[in-house]
Amino acid sequence: MSCPHSLIYDWDKAIALIPESLRRSILDRSPPNEHPIWVFGLAAEYLKGESSFFYPYIRILPTVEKLAGGGFLHGQDWGEAVKGTNLEPNLNDRISTWKDEWKWVVDCCNREGGEWVEVAPMLTWELYLWSAVVFSSRAFPDSLMTPDSPSASPTRERESDTEISRPMLVPLVDMLNHKPFSQIVWMKGPENLTLCSVNDTPEGQELFNNYGPKSNAELLIGYGFCLPDNPFDTFQLKFNPPLMPRQKLIRDKQRATFLKNEVIKDNVYHIYIPSNPDAKLPSRNKCAFPQSLMTLVQLLVCNRRELSHLISNPATNPVSLRNSLARDQQLLAAIQKRIPLYTTRRPPQNHLQETINIHLDSQLRILRYAQDELLQALQVVTTPAGRTQVNAIALEELLANDAPFRDAVEGHFGSDDADTLRESGTGEAVFALGISRKLHLYNTDRKSPYLSKEWRNWLEKRIFKFFPYPFKPSKALLEDVDWKQCEQRRNVGAKWVWEDVLDEGREPGCFSRRDGWTLGLVIWGMRVWEEESWKVGELEGIELAWE
Repeated sequence: MSCPHSLIYDWDKAIALIPESLRRSILDRSPPNEHPIWVFGLAAEYLKGESSFFYPYIRILPTVEKLAGGGFLHGQDWGEAVKGTNLEPNLNDRISTWKDEWKWVVDCCNREGGEWVEVAPMLTWELYLWSAVVFSSRAFPDSLMTPDSPSASPTRERESDTEISRPMLVPLVDMLNHKPFSQIVWMKGPENLTLCSVNDTPEGQELFNNYGPKSNAELLIGYGFCLPDNPFDTFQLKFNPPLMPRQKLIRDKQRATFLKNEVIKDNVYHIYIPSNPDAKLPSRNKCAFPQSLMTLVQLLVCNRRELSHLISNPATNPVSLRNSLARDQQLLAAIQKRIPLYTTRRPPQNHLQETINIHLDSQLRILRYAQDELLQALQVVTTPAGRTQVNAIALEELLANDAPFRDAVEGHFGSDDADTLRESGTGEAVFALGISRKLHLYNTDRKSPYLSKEWRNWLEKRIFKFFPYPFKPSKALLEDVDWKQCEQRRNVGAKWVWEDVLDEGREPGCFSRRDGWTLGLVIWGMRVWEEESWKVGELEGIELAWE
């Protein structure tokens, strides 16, 4: 399919339609923006009617009423369908930007005077929106017209997709629909620009273009349609947490080395269903989450020891089992928080809302895939007894498998129910006491039925390696500001446990100083709990990793 060069609406034709003084006035903004020139030029041609050179092209375009006067990109038709989803801010930002441009152009026309004062009231918001949508959905990069541009182009670019070329409208050619993986070739002849399909297309069958690897959000907002099984669809997760000095140092090292090829724009990360190896898709991780996001969350959940290790070895992955589980749990909480936004929706009232639902279904499919992937990694499948698998130990596990400890907790805290203890704010103290209890049994009665082989292995092979008892901090650690602050907070908590729970008057038993408990033992238990635990969701307790 070919289009004569003379019919292409490019930059030279756009600026020829607007007087230089008006053009300068429109561009006199900070930062300079050419988009209003393109949109205003086409809208002005629309107002000329049949006297416009581009009238034959304009009359076959979708009408203003269809694109702007209550149809595509009209807020009422999107309404509740996109509320709370990623589409809502994208749509609002685009409409807000275009409306701001429109007001500026109308103001410039009034200040220009002459015939442009008469144009200003005719340049309605609906007309400007129509013209902006035409460019958003139909523009190609004008690099296709340059002699040194490649003849083969797998994409159809909008003006926002490239910074090295300007947009142009190519009548008739822009009518071709999109089909992923279609192979096309652009050829610039002396008089025509031609798009050729490399694929065999039988006579009478539709000829397709290839707009490139675009997500459904891009297709919906840019072109007004979605693909039910779009292999390039992603779920966007915006995440820009504040980093402490040590974390920032590590992150800078990561970006300068193994993350240097990952481009993160506006702190947006793309979650996706990994590629089918048989499909010719861009290289992706084997998991749903990009490496840049995984390492960022990994950094945020690091304990002091893990941070020290990453400073010397920023590419370490995994850092530890505890860190991996903490990272995956935080990602799971983020995913599960968003799933309801895509499951609750009203029946579609028109074609646009049906199209939006295709996008929402695709987003939900990605979220559920990511959720299943994380659940499999975490292996926190709950049994009827409320216990987790062997990779993690929860407060319920400590209470269920140690009757003396459970009875002592109920006697002092008024309940042996894990949820009740968490809600009362004492769950963390009970967990720390439970860990101290295991060490106490290890030192006094290793054959105790309440000290399983798994617990002995965990203490011997992991905990004593990092938390020797009694604990003697090194000189460097004593001078570490972060450690000092943590230690001060920990000691306050340990002192409360020591004075309130392990009082001298208590009879020998689970929580008795007379039974060999010491303040050092309590501090040790709280240190292990703080360093080795991670939160499950926001209010669902703490779990420990078996290494």
